[in-house]
Amino acid sequence: MQKISPNLAFVFVLLAANRAFGGCDNFTDGSLSMSAPVFEICYKSKCDVTTMEYECGNAFSYSAAYKVGWSVGCKIAENETTDCSIYWQGRKISADKHQYITCRNLTDKTTCNVLRGPS
Repeated sequence: MQKISPNLAFVFVLLAANRAFGGCDNFTDGSLSMSAPVFEICYKSKCDVTTMEYECGNAFSYSAAYKVGWSVGCKIAENETTDCSIYWQGRKISADKHQYITCRNLTDKTTCNVLRGPS
C-alpha cells in the first residue's frame, strides 16, 4: 500500500462529494447527455487513443475502464492509503510496471486519475 498523493486524494474527495454515497458515470449506455472523455494512454512507447467507458467512485473505492482495454480499480483505507490495480484487457499489470504507464486527457485539462503512472 502507498500513501495517496495530494492530487489523487483531491480527486477521490471530489468523487465522493459529487456522488454523496457513490455512483458511476457510464458513457456507453446513453444515459449521459455528454460524450465520453478522450484519453491517450501509453505503456512505454505504445500509445492508444481511447474513450472512457465508465468511472465510479465513493469514499472507499474508485474504478474506471477505457474502450481499448485499460481499467483501474482502487480501494481506499481510512488511513488514506490506497491499493490500486491496473489491468490491460483483463490482465493485471504488476505494480513495478506502473511507472511505464502514462495518461493524458485529450478532452480537457483534468487528470487521468490513477492511470497516470508515478506522481
